[in-house]
Amino acid sequence: MKAGKLASIDASTPWLTTPPRETWPSRARAEVEVKDYEPATGNGSSPRELERLRTSLDAFAGSLVGGPTFRSLSSLLVTECGDLAPTFVIAVRDGEARHVFEYVSTDCAFTATTNRLDSYLAGIECWASDLLAVFAGELGPIGLTFGRARLWNALPQRFSFEIFPELHASAIRCASPRATTAPTSGCGTRLRRRSDCRRRSRDRPTAGCP
Repeated sequence: MKAGKLASIDASTPWLTTPPRETWPSRARAEVEVKDYEPATGNGSSPRELERLRTSLDAFAGSLVGGPTFRSLSSLLVTECGDLAPTFVIAVRDGEARHVFEYVSTDCAFTATTNRLDSYLAGIECWASDLLAVFAGELGPIGLTFGRARLWNALPQRFSFEIFPELHASAIRCASPRATTAPTSGCGTRLRRRSDCRRRSRDRPTAGCP
């Protein structure tokens, strides 16, 4: 910098440099064998944490309604999917176990399934502890994109499976200090003002209210 203006750009300095460019990993999309990956937060979850994850998945299912993934999925014809189930799954790893949840758009919910992952149109696999941290606002969804998850889409030309932005939006809503969520009988979630929770708590404890 000279006189407040950029004068030159150096490729490196004695105290900061990068490996040779030819050693950089490719960021291009390609059909490659996915290597195993480690969790960002931990490799095991307690039964209580798994129950919290199921609750968070239900809330996430509600938040998908009307969004880009929901609209793209709803626009598909069953005949376009061939033998694949016309929906996506979220598979979470927990130690040596794997729990798979199928998105049922008509029920606005994720339901547990034992079907093979390759029987679905699309899906994402990650560690249960990482996904729970995303829903809690402790880990950004971008953290899953750097070797912490596996994503597939058998029909990318028709199905826009952009799940990470929707995870980010859902995490922001869940972590909002101005509202809490309560389950409703229909799709999605209902927001309650924090003042309403406090008013009700004067008479009796209310689940979900801080």
